[in-house]
Amino acid sequence: MSAKIFRNWLYPASFFTILFTLFFFFITDVASDAPTQAMTLRTLSCLFGFGLSVAAANLFLHLNQISAVLRYALHTTACLLGFILFILLLSGYSKNNGLRSIVIALAFLVLYAIIMGLRALILYALREKETERQTYTPKFKK
Repeated sequence: MSAKIFRNWLYPASFFTILFTLFFFFITDVASDAPTQAMTLRTLSCLFGFGLSVAAANLFLHLNQISAVLRYALHTTACLLGFILFILLLSGYSKNNGLRSIVIALAFLVLYAIIMGLRALILYALREKETERQTYTPKFKK
């Protein structure tokens, strides 16, 4: 059981945390005139919490018992709630930046839609290729 939890939840969470940390460094480097590369424990903890929430949300995508629309709706909701909870609220960003926090949450939704749209296109292309391969019948036998 613990190996399954590690493989399905903690391993992806670690991957997402590394990805979010690199993205955080990129954003702070681009947005700041004098970028500081110091990351506090609070920031890293919030990024790890967000990584855990995205990894948990990805478990919804693997539930074949429910419809695809419901899976993606649950995934979207879980990711947005994780972003709001860990990135905006627990990091302390939203204390003095109420309107900016709403704009950032909307920007997150746009970025999320782009990433999930690309994911859907890739999965569709792979499914089409697999269907094409399965329906092929050779015309000449060796």
